[in-house]
Amino acid sequence: MIYSKILAILAILGDLLAITLLVILIFYRSNETGKKIINFFGKNSLLFSFLIALFATAGSLIYSEFLKFPPCPLCWYQRIFMYPIVILTAMAWRFKENINKYIIALASIGGLFSLYHYLLEFGIVPSTFCSAEGVSCAQRLVFEFGFVSLPFMTLTGFILIILFAVANNRIRSSVG
Repeated sequence: MIYSKILAILAILGDLLAITLLVILIFYRSNETGKKIINFFGKNSLLFSFLIALFATAGSLIYSEFLKFPPCPLCWYQRIFMYPIVILTAMAWRFKENINKYIIALASIGGLFSLYHYLLEFGIVPSTFCSAEGVSCAQRLVFEFGFVSLPFMTLTGFILIILFAVANNRIRSSVG
């Protein structure tokens, strides 16, 4: 399905961005180029986080409502932590509020559910959230390039949101 392939490619590009940001935040934050990159993503963190959360929300709704992929219990938990980020970042962006601690908390917990779900799909961790009835959390409804699944895409979004908030915290702490 072309829709899943496009989202998988976007997730891989997001992972490359996340790795780049993480390396810069850890090793090159005092380098001039590193500072410029951190400043760019830090100053625009709410916008980028809003867009990621909005695309993740829209994507999950397209899969469940239009493509009729039934969400499993772990998918619902991930949605519980992603959906509010759309509203929070939009409000914070509009009113120039610092909500990094809330965004990091939501994205971290949601990211843990995504990671657990991803590992469950590969049989690395046992299923404790999914009952024998209903949709199986171990079932892969999307599996592109041999590793990109829906929890992988969601985890990528959560990681990027966390890194953008951290970059924003860095520029806030260097200013004040």
